Amino acid sequence: DGKFMSVIVAPSDSLLKQWREELQKFGYSSKILQTKSLGDKWNKILKDDIFNLNFGVENHEIFIVSMKLFCDERFIERISKYKGNSLLIVDEVHNAGSPEQRKGLLETYSSRIGLTATPKRHFDEEGSSLLVDYFSGVVIERDLKWGIENGKLSPYNYHAIEVDLNEDEMFEYSKLSRAMAVEYDEKKGFYQSDKYDQLARKRAMIVKKAQNKIVEFDNLVSELDNNLKGSFIFCPDGEFLTSIGDILSKKNISWRRFISDDNDEDKKNALINFRKNSLETIVAINCLNEGIDVPSAHTAIILSSSSNPKEYIQRRGRVLRTSDDPNKIAEIYDFVCFPRLDDDKTNRMQKTLVKNQLKRFQEFSSIALNSNYNHKILEKICDEWDIRLDE
Repeated sequence: DGKFMSVIVAPSDSLLKQWREELQKFGYSSKILQTKSLGDKWNKILKDDIFNLNFGVENHEIFIVSMKLFCDERFIERISKYKGNSLLIVDEVHNAGSPEQRKGLLETYSSRIGLTATPKRHFDEEGSSLLVDYFSGVVIERDLKWGIENGKLSPYNYHAIEVDLNEDEMFEYSKLSRAMAVEYDEKKGFYQSDKYDQLARKRAMIVKKAQNKIVEFDNLVSELDNNLKGSFIFCPDGEFLTSIGDILSKKNISWRRFISDDNDEDKKNALINFRKNSLETIVAINCLNEGIDVPSAHTAIILSSSSNPKEYIQRRGRVLRTSDDPNKIAEIYDFVCFPRLDDDKTNRMQKTLVKNQLKRFQEFSSIALNSNYNHKILEKICDEWDIRLDE
């Protein structure tokens, strides 16, 4: 009968607004539904619009919905009352594989599209498989190389900056590694247990907040002539952040902390000032991984990262947006740390972890403009650790 309902789901306020702005460019009106801005008013809006659709008063409605509301029982009940053709689009669809969010993946949506740069959920095969099944597999896949070659993403240089642990950090790192080795299964290459995971998190934090990163960061900023305009710095919180902030302030570089708990208006103003270049750099703590579209950003400094592909792929993507400058080349500075251990068993365990990090290094650098230079560094590290990445 021609009536149609579209539901677009996004995980952040910025993405909700970006979807509405993009739809407006094509002449489509839409409604953003979220409890954050509407409270419970969304319920009546949705109830009235679905009634109008069902009885032919309106023939098309587009709802842009927060991820939180999308899986709310009341929203599911309302949306289930619609009778007709419908389209579901889930942006950053990897989020929808969690036990809570997957409740919103109703069979009543007649057409479905999932969008993400990171389709596999980290350590969650069940959630990953569920998404593939629900969206009927991968329909279109475009890798980074395709995006760059076809002008959808900007080319980039990748710079890996090696950092060593200091003496105290190395002592603590070794102590935790010996404790982890007791839980380690050499045949499987790793062992997941609560105790192992707890020790691994503590050890990862030592690498994440290695003090030599602060020294190397200071050196990098000096090498860049204190020019950090258009840069995102991904950084851990606490004393580490304080030290990074002190370096930026002493060098008269304007910066602002960007954290998920910050006031929305403050974050919005920070991005506006960043786009206008009145704010040179944004220091992001455990956020800014998804949904921030700032084409003018061209430099990413990654002081901390995890083994989760979602995190580092999303962070890289923040500076690869094309801009008005046809000659834009992004620069990515990745601080990496490979502590060497003396004990045979802990060293073999560490070798597996280093290999995983080197695969990320290889992925980042393989299509970078300076890939030949990076290949030499990669070969050197592989030789030092007696690692073959093709095995």
